[in-house]
Amino acid sequence: MRAIKIFGGGDRPTGDRRGANAGRTSGRDADGRLASLQALRAVAALLVVFNHFLIIPRHVALESELATWVLQTFVRIGSFGVDLFFTISGFVMLLSIEKRAGRNAGSKFLLGRALRILPLYLLVTGFVMFRTLSRDGHLTDGQILNSLLLLPLFDFGPYDWPVLGVAWSLMYEFVFYLIVGAALAAGVTQRIGWIVGTTIALPVLGRIVGLDQSDWVVARVMTSPMMLEFAAGSLIYIAWRRDLLRGILPSLRWLAILAPVPIVWAGLSDVVDISLSGTFIDGNRTAAWMRTIGWGVPAALLFTLALGWQPDRKRIVPRAMLALGDASYSLYLIHVTLISTTVRHLVHWPPAMLVPTILALCVGSSLIVYHFVERPLNLASKRLSSRRRRAWSVDDPEALGPNTRIA
Repeated sequence: MRAIKIFGGGDRPTGDRRGANAGRTSGRDADGRLASLQALRAVAALLVVFNHFLIIPRHVALESELATWVLQTFVRIGSFGVDLFFTISGFVMLLSIEKRAGRNAGSKFLLGRALRILPLYLLVTGFVMFRTLSRDGHLTDGQILNSLLLLPLFDFGPYDWPVLGVAWSLMYEFVFYLIVGAALAAGVTQRIGWIVGTTIALPVLGRIVGLDQSDWVVARVMTSPMMLEFAAGSLIYIAWRRDLLRGILPSLRWLAILAPVPIVWAGLSDVVDISLSGTFIDGNRTAAWMRTIGWGVPAALLFTLALGWQPDRKRIVPRAMLALGDASYSLYLIHVTLISTTVRHLVHWPPAMLVPTILALCVGSSLIVYHFVERPLNLASKRLSSRRRRAWSVDDPEALGPNTRIA
């Protein structure tokens, strides 16, 4: 039995590979998870939380100009966590479609992703909308539409940011899901090669023909260099699947020492703030390519090392990291609201107490939301997905193997 998704609890790669692939199972914990991958999810989510500590100086007067500069400058590097998530997603999505085939494979895949991502997202978005409107706040039609659709299908020119700011990254995720779903629906023989090739071709062709400067926001996203981070994760999957990583890991460990250099350089560059403009939603080519090179390449390197890192009796991934990896999606969605709300109520606290308090609140709340909201929603979605799968199987009996379930 195998199940996999990109974020949190049910998103963990499970199962067991025997024979020629047995060497890759030693990095799994007791229930079959790739423990190092789960830990990397936790790290990525914490980095994004760290990035949004930028909210603090807007409400709290720091002790000195130096403290303000350090917080405002260094915390934006935490946006690197999104690049880690994109790389992980490229790997995980290909692993999840290993045994998918048949006429309805594409629609099943997309339904599974929608049922996994959208319920909690829409719940949190609805809460933020209600809170904003109840405080006499104003939401534009574009904000509401993009909050509900995720893909800004009707945005030509500036991007109407959703009420939940982190939704911009989910927009990238769904573009990649559409590429994977299209490959499954088309039934191409070399679907993995097609997925990787398409994901690489979009930003390259977009740069050549100018689609990356289109007025249509969706076109700018599809041709963004950040799509190459999904391609990097997919290529790592191919290398892992063919057991090619073992031979290059010793060399990569030495390169890992240098990984922080481009991360810090790109994050602190005076040329442009890549943590925001690097999303490419505003069409900033310089920022987008700086981010992809400065953060995307180290993300691929660190993910490869995490994948090859094999816990044993002397190297055990702490259970707290595995639990936070489970709750990473909940943490990702709720932390901005928690930070902004807490800062307003604790505005007189010294930053030395405020920062760890907010961090503990975000982590603790995400674990609660995961266990009492996200996980039940996932189980309900799986039941719905199973009913749909049984209905499909009447016309498509070979679509899924007997030991595969939709994640």
